[in-house]
Amino acid sequence: NKNNKNNDSNAYLYSPEWVLERLIAFYDVTAEGLSTNNYIKKHASLVGPLFKACPIKIIINVFAFTRMDEVKLLWADLEKQLLPNSTGTSVEFKIVIHFDNYSFDDLHFLLSLRSHIGSVEVRARVEHAGLRKNILECCMTSERNTFFLMLEDDLRLSPFMLIYAVESIRHNFYSFPPISTQSNRTIGVSFYAQVFSEVAEQHLRNIECEGNNGNTNRKGMDINIPMCEFYWQQPQSWGSVYRGIAWLDFVEWYRSSVSNTWKKYNDFQKTSHALRAKKAGMKMEVEAEVEKLMNSKHVNPFILPQFLIPCSYTNRWPHSTSWKKALLRFMVERDLYMVYPHLPNRLSWSINSLAVGVNDQVKNASPEKKKVGRPSFIAHTCPLVAVCSK
Repeated sequence: NKNNKNNDSNAYLYSPEWVLERLIAFYDVTAEGLSTNNYIKKHASLVGPLFKACPIKIIINVFAFTRMDEVKLLWADLEKQLLPNSTGTSVEFKIVIHFDNYSFDDLHFLLSLRSHIGSVEVRARVEHAGLRKNILECCMTSERNTFFLMLEDDLRLSPFMLIYAVESIRHNFYSFPPISTQSNRTIGVSFYAQVFSEVAEQHLRNIECEGNNGNTNRKGMDINIPMCEFYWQQPQSWGSVYRGIAWLDFVEWYRSSVSNTWKKYNDFQKTSHALRAKKAGMKMEVEAEVEKLMNSKHVNPFILPQFLIPCSYTNRWPHSTSWKKALLRFMVERDLYMVYPHLPNRLSWSINSLAVGVNDQVKNASPEKKKVGRPSFIAHTCPLVAVCSK
């Protein structure tokens, strides 16, 4: 009996707040194994506020190549960003500029940039690598509460984008209990209010929003406009933020896919070379020749997985340059989703300037066609959120 009394008293040595704070610091309480735990369920009213107040870090990745005029416009939009109210929460921002060029004048300009948002780091390449490689290698490590925000240089941003980013992250990733059964399968949040399916090449119909009905503000939202979000199995390149651990899972999956494809390619080369050698009566070490082939600069660099999706128009995208095509395949395989905003009048937190770039197929068209002959222009044009009451 005495031992039982001691055990009972020891149970109250630590307050529920103390226990829950430490659980939240090291574990994801929305995971199935923890969210159904009796102790956590008993103190669910305490878990919610503690979980939503977790400190988060957002790394803003800006990708630049030769369109420095576009970079300057994007940077001007970043400098107009309003920061979220940090009362009771902790949010850290860092800007990383990935410069895929060797222009010293442009590099000097980028190195001179400073921001009220947070520290600025410039990572410059001495040899052009392409957008796909830069994006896939931009974030190689992550803590549990780190998020990667991706901005290509031709985007325009609402001054309220970062406020929305933080609020949406807290709402979708730090709500307890989870706001939806799809919360644990959410990879990120889109800033662009897309309603055109790139898989089916048609507009969405009857969008159903999760978490609220779109007629009233989300509780606790800093932005005072009717707000609605929906889940969609489509990645976003026109402004988005991805959960760090989910993004690293994607990068690891991508590397594994590429490695497996290279292995099959090497096996084919090895077999093909051996057959040719045998047919010609040549006496040579096959392994040595394969190793020589692999080390050669003349090996086709586009021996990559196709990342195909059944009955999808995205299969036409070039697999050698598109990172989004690979991410879509990853999301389909893992049953993952993005959160998309759905606001009145199709307002958006980011848009694309449709500037001509390296991967733009109209770059060689006439000026008149570049101006009015873009078939996707009407489908993708929408206004930015410019004014919000607080």
